[in-house]
Amino acid sequence: MRTALLVSALAFVAPVFGAPTGVVPIAKRAGPVVPDSYIVRLKGDTSKSLFFALLDPIFKAASSALGRCFGFCQRMKEVESIEQDEMIFLPENEEVTGLNIASHTNTERHRRHDTLAGRTYESGKCGEGVNIYGIDTGEGEGDGNGHGTPGKGFGPAIYAKVIAVKVLSSMGSGSTSGVIAGVCWAYSDFKAKGVSSVAIMSLGGPLSPPLDRAVKNAIDGGMHFSIAAGNSNMPADLYSPARVKSANTVGAVDSNNNKASFSNYGPPIDVWYLGVNVTSAWITSNDATKVLSGTSMAAPGVAGIMACMLSKCPSLNKPSIMSEELRKHAVVQAKFSNTTQADLTPNKGVAQLWDCSY
Repeated sequence: MRTALLVSALAFVAPVFGAPTGVVPIAKRAGPVVPDSYIVRLKGDTSKSLFFALLDPIFKAASSALGRCFGFCQRMKEVESIEQDEMIFLPENEEVTGLNIASHTNTERHRRHDTLAGRTYESGKCGEGVNIYGIDTGEGEGDGNGHGTPGKGFGPAIYAKVIAVKVLSSMGSGSTSGVIAGVCWAYSDFKAKGVSSVAIMSLGGPLSPPLDRAVKNAIDGGMHFSIAAGNSNMPADLYSPARVKSANTVGAVDSNNNKASFSNYGPPIDVWYLGVNVTSAWITSNDATKVLSGTSMAAPGVAGIMACMLSKCPSLNKPSIMSEELRKHAVVQAKFSNTTQADLTPNKGVAQLWDCSY
């Protein structure tokens, strides 16, 4: 059994040998699922320790007890919902990419957009004292895919500490429960260390209330999130966790601030950032780079901006304040060739650094 606890929401996975009918129905998922694996949510007033104490005798029984345990769980009054454990994949229509964006390209971009942003970057150590969690495919030798390799820095935040949280395989896939566990681990580490932190999620899939809830709970607990909008050229509110309202969901533009043809759009988008032809760190060596495109390139850039601002302005530590200021100072507007998509997207600002000394 694998467990993941976040604030008041508990999600755990129980492999089973059958799917008995019980009081709590099993919610079916539309996409590919992990065989014999389910996400169970407990009611808000349930004690985690008491719940597992009730299950412990069953797990100590015969080897076939897991199946009986799951049937028992379905009938427990502490259980609120059960759903299939759906697969999560890297964003569609995206090359295999590094999660990091090389700092040189993005520094110049900040300076072009706003000389004030350039001064902010050049003063002090941008991102110092801030942790950035890359919830993805791992890093370095542990990253067999290339999507999660942090490299040398996230956007301008070259002094931030990067922590890789591996939730996807070398094939770029994983389970919803595994991603939730990664979010929970990052959140627990953030709380234990007491350091201002930003999490990057350049992944997603079909709507998943448990995943959305885990992200929302982490944000409610003080952790910042930068989430890729997705690369399907579709409304971002059709995807999790991109649709989470309190997160910073990021769309991609090119170097001329034109909306990338692949980028998702719509109300969930908070800001836009460079995601086309970005020079990124790569996995073949410590000095390797690659030119890549995707909203997975845009989200880390915004995470870097947030890390820089957190290192300079403690007043931005509350996620809701950071999100508001991020949108407010995104004065350069993304340009849309599709008027319908533009009309459906209220936030068109391209993220940038700003002076928070006032």
